[in-house]
Amino acid sequence: MSRLGSPLVNEVVIGLADKNLFNASQPANDVSNFGTYVTNPTLPVLANVLFDTAVPTLPRLDLVQAFVTGVPGLTKPANVNLDTLAGAGEMLRLNTLVPAPIGSQSDLAFLDCDLGGFPNGRRPIDDVVDIELSVALGAITAENPNGLQTCDVSNPASPSVVPGAVVTDGASLANAGDGLFIDQFPYLGLPLPGSPFESSEPNGGGAGL
Repeated sequence: MSRLGSPLVNEVVIGLADKNLFNASQPANDVSNFGTYVTNPTLPVLANVLFDTAVPTLPRLDLVQAFVTGVPGLTKPANVNLDTLAGAGEMLRLNTLVPAPIGSQSDLAFLDCDLGGFPNGRRPIDDVVDIELSVALGAITAENPNGLQTCDVSNPASPSVVPGAVVTDGASLANAGDGLFIDQFPYLGLPLPGSPFESSEPNGGGAGL
């Protein structure tokens, strides 16, 4: 059973030898148990080998904010000490003071300066895979060596999008068609219908009891 805090942490960040330990551990022990995986991730190195992308400078303190402490001024709880990392741990955080009106939501969330989306909570529309892959390859580092799209929050009153490429898995919910999302709870439209063809099996193929 996965802890399922922030998506893809165990799949992408935690090393193979410690994946079961991560699922069985408490967030309070994350820094001591798994801190090295966050500050020295393997994914950028693998991407460099496969796609010749640049590897951001280590240690990756940007990933510590994204995955462990929360982002200061956005998702960092008041009880987390950035110097000692007391109170830190991998979990999904939500700042309910940040507005996120339906009409202004972006599937790239933070990377598109939509601060009401991932990693500030996780909405159905948020393309968490593209966001996390882009962040892993340095989108929110000061150097941004791969020239990726990100959000400049140096002026909190007026954040601005820094244009660039987005690391993508090729799937997007933003253009999935009408009816997939609705503008009120539960925000998900009706399930997609199944196959229009009836089974050729007797009685629909179901086993009798």
